[in-house]
Amino acid sequence: MDSAVIGPGIARTSSSIAAVGDIIAEATCALVLDAAALQKDTLEKVRGKNAVLTPHLGELERMGLTQEKLPGIAAERGVTFLLKGITDHIAGTGGTERISGGNAGLTVGGTGDALAGLIAGLIAQGQHPFQACTRASSTIKKAGELLFQDRGYAYTARDVITQIPHLLAHD
Repeated sequence: MDSAVIGPGIARTSSSIAAVGDIIAEATCALVLDAAALQKDTLEKVRGKNAVLTPHLGELERMGLTQEKLPGIAAERGVTFLLKGITDHIAGTGGTERISGGNAGLTVGGTGDALAGLIAGLIAQGQHPFQACTRASSTIKKAGELLFQDRGYAYTARDVITQIPHLLAHD
């Protein structure tokens, strides 16, 4: 296995969180961590691993981190962060990047899962995690912009996913 997404769709019960922590600690492939996988001890569990963490501000707070500290933590720990928001903030060993675009339709449930999956897929194809994050963020935001033209904000995560192959082919 080249990469794995861990966290989306997992209940945040103590037993589930413990199981996710064990999986992260033992994983040998590249990891993209989101949702339930983002806990206070996640950074300790990914020490020495190829890991991307994709929190939104609430998950970042749950981890006990602040946006301002992400570049330093990314450099120190060798991980990549993609802080999701109106503007995505990426921090990793490749530096920092801001990706603007998209719209409020991208807040629908599942679009963050699509983003995490796209990052993992790009990493599995050999892209560096930092580049995978910038490409995935740009692609998802562009999908939201294209969908908005026809549907306004009334689109789904599945609609976003259907845009990805076309956008990557013309990237």
